Amino acid sequence: MSTTISNAAASQAARGRVLEAEAARAAQPVVYWAVLGMMIMAFWAWIMFRWVTGPYFTPTLPGPTPQPEWQGPAQVAFQAIMGVAIVVAGYKLLLKPWLREKRMTTDGAMFIAFFTMFFQDQITMMGGGYWFTYNAHVFNMGSWFPEIPGWATFAQPGQTPGEPILMMGPGYAYFFLAMTFLGMAIMRRFRERWPTLSTPVLFFAVFVACALLDMVIEVGFWIPLGFYSYTYGGVLPMIHKGTIQQFPMIEALGTGWLSTSIVALRYYTDDKGQTLVERGLDKVVASPGRKAVLRMFAMIAAIQLIFFFIYNVPMYPLGEFSKDWPKAIQERSYLMNNICGTGTDRMCATSDTPIAVNSAKAISVTPDGRLKIPADAEAQQPVPFLIQLPK
Repeated sequence: MSTTISNAAASQAARGRVLEAEAARAAQPVVYWAVLGMMIMAFWAWIMFRWVTGPYFTPTLPGPTPQPEWQGPAQVAFQAIMGVAIVVAGYKLLLKPWLREKRMTTDGAMFIAFFTMFFQDQITMMGGGYWFTYNAHVFNMGSWFPEIPGWATFAQPGQTPGEPILMMGPGYAYFFLAMTFLGMAIMRRFRERWPTLSTPVLFFAVFVACALLDMVIEVGFWIPLGFYSYTYGGVLPMIHKGTIQQFPMIEALGTGWLSTSIVALRYYTDDKGQTLVERGLDKVVASPGRKAVLRMFAMIAAIQLIFFFIYNVPMYPLGEFSKDWPKAIQERSYLMNNICGTGTDRMCATSDTPIAVNSAKAISVTPDGRLKIPADAEAQQPVPFLIQLPK
């Protein structure tokens, strides 16, 4: 009898091990997210290859206007401090956990994913107009965004908002890392203080805090240091309107909403501490290194999609209203990026002048008010009305 029972127990245990092995071999959600992340990064790798091997890999020059003497050293110092901060964060979030536990943490994966956000930095201006420009005195090698298929906003080599890669890559990483830590701290503190507080109220508090922090950082540091200017000339409320330090309030709201979405991704975890895109990582049969790669690419997919749909898509219309650039910006060649105005053959867009498009055949208005029609342009000719309908 005992032999029969032991055999049955052994058989049941064997079946259990088989089921566990089959479950481990089954594709987990993290695998699908990781594959999506690899596809997204493959796309950006293709765009970057087109950029560095094409004509747009050339710096946007600042022109004759000098920036204030103190800004150059301040910009270099700020980028150096930011670089040190990135190294420290990388040690604490990536290297230290790996040396201690041979694994990549969720925060470490998010830290890497934040770096990839700057690949989308100018994508809101893809089909409308430029609603912000960068200071061309800051190191740049032009812009890769005109290499994106379908890019419609005016762009020529040396005539784009040159991406300050030494600032924006690390900038996205530490900025959204700070936003995430701030949001998580607010969620924990409010939950401890007011346990019955509803989740929407909690996230509203995160939204307000992140929007205010964005305003403080941009209006208080990045814009005064001269890294960029908002050229947006629409009717939405702005701080310091009409100056090189103008700041559209919609930017703070958009960044607050984006940051809150990222905090939500980090906040909602299962009983194993895994976010939505990391689910099933514990069931994957792989080495710690391969699991780290899966987690990293899964998080990249999540952050890329959140950035695109939560921020870039809603903010896209701002480019359509990027007209009537402030005179204070048009007076400074290093903020104009050779896009329009003095020194170019294009008038800057106004309420009555259309935004220039990305085509060598485009008909445009010159700064002195003349119509420029390229020889091979297909200008639409008036078509006479039919006097009698054809039979």
